[in-house]
Order: sequence, then C-alpha cells, then structure tokens
Amino acid sequence: MTPGAHLLASWLIGEALHLPQRERRLVTLAGVIPDLDGIGIFADFVNSTRGRPTFYYDDFHHTVGHNLAFGLLVAACIYLLARHHRLLAMGAGLLAYQLHLLFDLAGSLGPDGDHWAIVYLYPFSRHLTLTWSGQWALNGWQNLSIFGLLFMGTFWVSIRKRYSFVEFFSPKLDKAFFALLNRWWPNKQVPSASAPQSQ
Repeated sequence: MTPGAHLLASWLIGEALHLPQRERRLVTLAGVIPDLDGIGIFADFVNSTRGRPTFYYDDFHHTVGHNLAFGLLVAACIYLLARHHRLLAMGAGLLAYQLHLLFDLAGSLGPDGDHWAIVYLYPFSRHLTLTWSGQWALNGWQNLSIFGLLFMGTFWVSIRKRYSFVEFFSPKLDKAFFALLNRWWPNKQVPSASAPQSQ
C-alpha cells in the first residue's frame, strides 16, 4: 500500500475517535512510521552509483519496522507523548500500525512478482511470517481505488470540520488554509472553532 493511503487511513482513525489535534497527529504517525525501515533505499542508490551495491532496502524494509514488537514500542511512545485520552490514543495508534501491516500484506506485490512478507515476531523469531498468495501489485487498481476512497473520506470530513490531514505536516498551514476557505465558503453547520485542538 502507498504511504499516502497509510497516512489518510491513520488520520481518519484519529478523527473518527474525536481525538484532539496532537493525538490525531500521533496516531497518524503510528500509521506511517513502519515505512521508516525503507530508508535504506537512499543508501542503496548512492552506493550503486559508486559501484559498491548494497541491499539495505531489500534486507530491512517490511522487517525492522513491520512487526509486533515495533508496533508495541510505537504504542508506548504515543502513551508517553499524548496529553489527552492517553489510553485511547495508544489504542488508536496500535490499530493504525496494525492496519498498515494488513494493507502491506494485501497490496505490496513488487513489479518482479515478489510477495512482501511480514515477519510478525521479528527480531525474536521468524516462525510467524505472514504472506498472502493473492497479494495485489503496489500500483494495482485495488490500491488506487482504496486511496481514492480514503481521499474522498478525508475530503468530506475536512469540509465539515474545517481541518484536514495536512495538520500532520503543519497545523499552522492547515489552519491558515481553512481560515481562507471560511472567507470564501462559510460553513454555517460546523464552525471552524469546533475543531478539537490540543492545549
């Protein structure tokens, strides 16, 4: 599944639970942070241009950050960093994290036909390695359709609530955009002040 789909799905989880802004951002982070283990692709690219190829991406992506232990660590961090509804935020973060793994299990087939597996008990054991023979391509219509549905869902929520997933990157930018939108297209049903914010 694409990073954009992970981001939108995770943000919608935090929004559906009516979490404040800070906690929504933490839940969204939990849903995208597993892909941090793919950062080795940059080292692989640099090393290949130097004639010394490495395979950090192949060795570590979908392994180091895609397992139960890392998910529990992320959930614990959310509990420590959250200011409101700590248990709810932690549970939502763990749900977003597990949804990331499920999405990857369903739709991360490589262009060479290689099935991505989830080594769920890594680094303690490789016995519970999850795979699915029906895994669809990363750029398949299924992933594009899911992304489209998630985007429409976030758009609908954003128009009603006057805040969006952009807050994950910059709450100030998100707030400025909807302040401008309110001048052009006032929302009488849900005023912008109703957006739950962290104190």
